[in-house]
Amino acid sequence: MDTLAALTVFVRAAESGSFSQAARLLGMTPSAASRSVTKLERELDARLLHRSTHALALTEAGELYYQRAAQVLRDLHDARDQVSALESRPRGTLRVDASVGFGQIVLGPLLPAFLAEHRDLRVELTLRDRTIDPVAERMDVVIRVGPPRLEAVTARQLTSARLVVCGAPSYLERRGTPRSPADLARHECLGLVVRGKVLPWRFRGDDDGVVEITPRSRLACDHGALLRDAALAGSGLVRLLDIFVARELASGALRPVLDGQGSEPPTPVHALQPVHRRSSAKARAFIDFLVRRLEMRRS
Repeated sequence: MDTLAALTVFVRAAESGSFSQAARLLGMTPSAASRSVTKLERELDARLLHRSTHALALTEAGELYYQRAAQVLRDLHDARDQVSALESRPRGTLRVDASVGFGQIVLGPLLPAFLAEHRDLRVELTLRDRTIDPVAERMDVVIRVGPPRLEAVTARQLTSARLVVCGAPSYLERRGTPRSPADLARHECLGLVVRGKVLPWRFRGDDDGVVEITPRSRLACDHGALLRDAALAGSGLVRLLDIFVARELASGALRPVLDGQGSEPPTPVHALQPVHRRSSAKARAFIDFLVRRLEMRRS
């Protein structure tokens, strides 16, 4: 930084022809400006300026050095302006990591609209259900369903979701509509597999307790998108977060059953960012976009 400061003083002195004028431009004393250039000359072992009572003039070495030094300062200013522009408007590459279900069902269909709004952005998206280190993996935004499990992150809630049991009209017409959790024993219940186990379905009981049902069917899978598609094809009932089946419920392609009998509290969906990294314009634009679009899906 000392060398850069001396370089700046030298270039300003050469352009103005005066230590006094350079000092005024840089907010320092003329003697400090002169000492800075003298130190630079000693480091280079070359005289850069002819000094006289009335003005400064570049030596042959000083002329050569000035051309390169002035270019260095211009490049530094251009780099600073480009970084400032990057921070003030969304541009560059946005690296996002999302859970598999959210990424496939919710985020994927929204990305074309986001990219259409921000022509200077490109998105690199990875889908994983495991915990990651966003700093080590250079992620701008990490999206996870449920309470934040990452350390050293800031979290912004994008939305909340509740579990809903639903099935295709063709399935309900063929097998009937369950009226209570006990009725599920007579139905194909498509199971979601997490860490090798089928997740139980929990409901409120008559005595305000919890009734737990282990879904049984010929199909269980660890991907929510596949289970949704199987339910759409009439293979059975599925229990997924409502944001995963919002469009299908709105269109009538899937119909909710046992509505209001769930015992699970709403599940938050968060956008996570490293706590020590200042939020960039591209990350802010992406998170704001998701908040707006997810709110629209609910209305």
